Amino acid sequence: MSRKEKKTAKQKLSTRQLINTKAITDYSLLTYGHGELVYFIIKPTNISVLSEASIAARIYALMTVLKGMAEIEMLCLNSRENFEDNTLRGHRNITKA
Repeated sequence: MSRKEKKTAKQKLSTRQLINTKAITDYSLLTYGHGELVYFIIKPTNISVLSEASIAARIYALMTVLKGMAEIEMLCLNSRENFEDNTLRGHRNITKA
C-alpha cells in the first residue's frame, strides 16, 4: 500500500477507531487495549467558608471513590484553563516520575 493510499485509508477511519475505543459511556471509554478508562472532573470549592467537619467529609468522600480504583493516574490542572502552562506543567511532572 502506498503512502497516499495509507493516508486516505486513515482519513476514512472513525474517531472511535482512531482512539482505539469500543464504546463511549456517560462516564468512561471502553478501549480494546486498556479496559475501561474512567474520567472524574473535580471542581474546587471555596473551602474557606466550610466548617472543618464539612472539609473532612469531602476529603473522605473523595478518598473513598479513589480507593475503589485498581489503577489510577491523576492530572491536576489549574482553574485558569491556560493550555500552554498546563501542558508544560504536565510534561515536567511526567519527566519527574
